[in-house]
Amino acid sequence: MHTKKIIENYKTNRKRIENYSINERYAYMNRQITKQGLARVLKQIRVDNNLTQQELADILFCDIRQIRRYETEGTDKLTVINLYAEKFKINSLSILSLAQDAF
Repeated sequence: MHTKKIIENYKTNRKRIENYSINERYAYMNRQITKQGLARVLKQIRVDNNLTQQELADILFCDIRQIRRYETEGTDKLTVINLYAEKFKINSLSILSLAQDAF
């Protein structure tokens, strides 16, 4: 699913969540964010921006092997998520929310 479509779904879900009770909101927000879900989102962000792994590695000043790791294994480092958010002008919380919906 493309990032724009995922973000649209997130916004739609966010409006729907506003009508949830406190307990329903708590349950919704406590869905697990898996590293694999995050890996899918990070890859989709790169693909949606028409970048190769090497081009992204150059932008993020890291090795292409690290990009491959992020896109296959995911990451639990908030600094990586914040770096993607900054470079692609996406809210880091949106990335985390998309990772929840990735499976």
